[in-house]
Amino acid sequence: MVLKKREEGEHLDRNDIQIANNQGQHDFVVCWYEEQYEAYGEHHDLASLVSALRHAGRSAQAAEIAKREVNQHNIQSAPVWTSYGAALADLGDLEGAERCALSGLALEISYYPHNLLGRVYFLQGDPERGECHFDIALELGSQPRSLRKAMENAIEELSESTGRETARYLLKKDSVKYNWARQYL
Repeated sequence: MVLKKREEGEHLDRNDIQIANNQGQHDFVVCWYEEQYEAYGEHHDLASLVSALRHAGRSAQAAEIAKREVNQHNIQSAPVWTSYGAALADLGDLEGAERCALSGLALEISYYPHNLLGRVYFLQGDPERGECHFDIALELGSQPRSLRKAMENAIEELSESTGRETARYLLKKDSVKYNWARQYL
């Protein structure tokens, strides 16, 4: 339906793009955000482009574009820095991801950088520190379902033994809240 609207020259809004993203039309979404960013130069479009590239499995390109734009235009936008950091985390550059998340936090207190820091610390084998940031993200408005998914994704990125250790830590901390972690034992 969204592609048909596009073919017929109808205006697409962010809701249409979200539908396309949910349908797995990642390359289409990337193209749309590229066009938006080129046309308007809005930071939120750059952050969305970087995120779309990541969802399309193109994290290296996402990191390259974010780095170029941040450096060329001295972008001071928490969402851009956080998206950039997430792309770096995808590529295994956890120190770079942490720096980006902290840069994002210095610009704006929101749950996105805390979600990223939670992921980074989980991946570094520090579940206590990671959980702390996930808890802060929850306090700042992150949705419990998306937070759980972020934690699950981070555990799945770990080696099997480290994933088990992280799951054990969470279950020991709160076996009711983290009951879902049993699947990683």
